[in-house]
Amino acid sequence: MDNKKDRQGDFRMYFKTFFMLAAYISPYCFIISGSITNPFIYTGLWVLMGVFMAGIGLSIMHDAIHGSYSKNSFVNKFIGEVINLVGGAAINWKYNTMFCITLIQMLRNMIWILTDLPF
Repeated sequence: MDNKKDRQGDFRMYFKTFFMLAAYISPYCFIISGSITNPFIYTGLWVLMGVFMAGIGLSIMHDAIHGSYSKNSFVNKFIGEVINLVGGAAINWKYNTMFCITLIQMLRNMIWILTDLPF
């Protein structure tokens, strides 16, 4: 089904990238500035960073790795590596994804074979 939409992102994806990175970096700046002394606020900032770290990986990096960030493959690869800046590893994501896809395909084939047996 073709809905005439472009496979690559538009201004909303670029805004999402800016927002996610800014929301990750802002608490970090407060933490390293030393201006926060309340341990509850300090912990909350770390939790907030964790939430946006996951957002960076699950949205920005994921879109780029799948080639939907830009028509330019270099841009997709570059943006896909942004997970490395927040402590992740793009190479692990690539290998784990390929492993999971292979495993899912094997399980589908096994189920297909078992359900196709005559008994």
